[in-house]
Amino acid sequence: FYSRSRQGGLVTNQNLVGYCNMLIRTAKKDDFEQIDKMFHHLYSLHIENRPDIFNDNGYPYSLKWFTKIIKDKNSITLVYEDNGEICGFCFGKINSKSTPTLKTIADIDDIFVDEKYRKKGIATLLYKEFEQIAKQSGAYQVRLCLWSFNREAEAFYRKMGMNEQRVIMEKNI
Repeated sequence: FYSRSRQGGLVTNQNLVGYCNMLIRTAKKDDFEQIDKMFHHLYSLHIENRPDIFNDNGYPYSLKWFTKIIKDKNSITLVYEDNGEICGFCFGKINSKSTPTLKTIADIDDIFVDEKYRKKGIATLLYKEFEQIAKQSGAYQVRLCLWSFNREAEAFYRKMGMNEQRVIMEKNI
């Protein structure tokens, strides 16, 4: 389907008919500016839907944070690039011997595709590449946390074969 390399190599999709110069690869420091714009959009969705938790002053992403995760040997930092433009990303981490199972688990932190590139299969390709890297790294499971307001993402993850593991409930007092 496509070639892959965990050490910063290129992952080229051969099955997208009519498209060229598209690839999935590991993120690099020079990608931060483009990815940061997508992070701002993603964070604004959280502010809009959960202003009791998220606010404009709490933006957690920085070049320092980004540089740290792309250098972390346990991080999986994938970007989907089209002619030099980052269209989407998938970031996560391999957690060896996670409790309580003491097995290796891969956690997805974020998958995001720029609005103008949605509904083209990019999120699916990023997810499947993440899953393959996780499997090759010894993970027995992929998991993620999802905000309940994000129904579109929930439908996507279910389509990828993911199932609900647990539910976190809350009540303001």
